[in-house]
Amino acid sequence: MRITILLTCLLALALAFAANATGETTVTDGTEMVTAECGKCHGLDRTCAILGNKTPEEWTALITRMGEKKGGFSAEQIALISGYLAEAEPGDPAICE
Repeated sequence: MRITILLTCLLALALAFAANATGETTVTDGTEMVTAECGKCHGLDRTCAILGNKTPEEWTALITRMGEKKGGFSAEQIALISGYLAEAEPGDPAICE
């Protein structure tokens, strides 16, 4: 059992290192992803203005469309961003300040 856990941890570490070595970043937090990606093309004030006004499906469609303008988001990125925004409350201080 301990060997399995150790091997799993080593594999995760190796994958993280490989992603970093290729210049890719691994973002697992919706707040980080929103501030990093949405803020590249427009101010976060536009995002904050519509928090609480969209369904999860509408967020997914919007994030997919916005991602296409910059070369596309992965399915994981779309799920992370749209999931975070669908649950965020209007005025969410993590992204609206």
